[in-house]
Amino acid sequence: NAPSAHRLTGPMNLQAFDQAFAEMIRRQPALRTAIVPEGDHYIQKVFDEVQASLLPVEDLSDLPKAQREAVLAQRLEALTAETFDLSQAPLLKMRLFKLADEEHALFFMTHHILWDGWSFDILYTEISSLYESILKGEAPSLAPLSLTYGDYAQWHNEWLKTDELKRQVAYWTQQFADGPMPKVPVGDVPRQYASGGKGSTEWMHRDEPLVEQVRAVAKQTGSTVSIVMMSVYAALMSQWLDDSRPAIGMPFRGRSTPELETI
Repeated sequence: NAPSAHRLTGPMNLQAFDQAFAEMIRRQPALRTAIVPEGDHYIQKVFDEVQASLLPVEDLSDLPKAQREAVLAQRLEALTAETFDLSQAPLLKMRLFKLADEEHALFFMTHHILWDGWSFDILYTEISSLYESILKGEAPSLAPLSLTYGDYAQWHNEWLKTDELKRQVAYWTQQFADGPMPKVPVGDVPRQYASGGKGSTEWMHRDEPLVEQVRAVAKQTGSTVSIVMMSVYAALMSQWLDDSRPAIGMPFRGRSTPELETI
């Protein structure tokens, strides 16, 4: 599951906000998709319409603030723990909580089979635009999608049969053929077999002179600041693992053309 929670502050038009989500679901075939059995395998089925609404709102505004936050946390935890039936569309769950007249909390969770990290950027862009248009009584200004993931899937299936794929597989097979198995970093806490939900994000702040030096190195090498920082990380891991060629996995959004960035 890919759960998220969002604080919303300011005046809220509940009907317009709900309509914005309904319009986004109508625009995006992925949000109307289920994975259904067909014979001995499964297929993607896109429904013309699905039922999904943020209403009615769960009103917590009458509770004392401390209790309100505790109840909200409990509700979010319970919603996050819910499972999906992949054969039932939509593969998303939405809930809106009222904390005060101008303070709301939005819970939005989809299954990862149709949602990734980049999808959140699409969510923010489309909901903001659609909500504003509805408030103004105007037609949505978002352009119709030029591609769908059905189009992408068809292209990808054809690409899997090409010599280009064979060339790439051969290249990476050769890269790892002669090297040792990747080593596991030694940490101060043993790695658990399952997620305990106790992870966190640690922010590292650097002063401006050091940041400018990093930018200068990036400019000199014709790369980006991210690549410079990744190179430093690779050098550090090389020393830590005593491995001259550490294997480092990089996430990739899988959207190779601008048209795919809107779906």
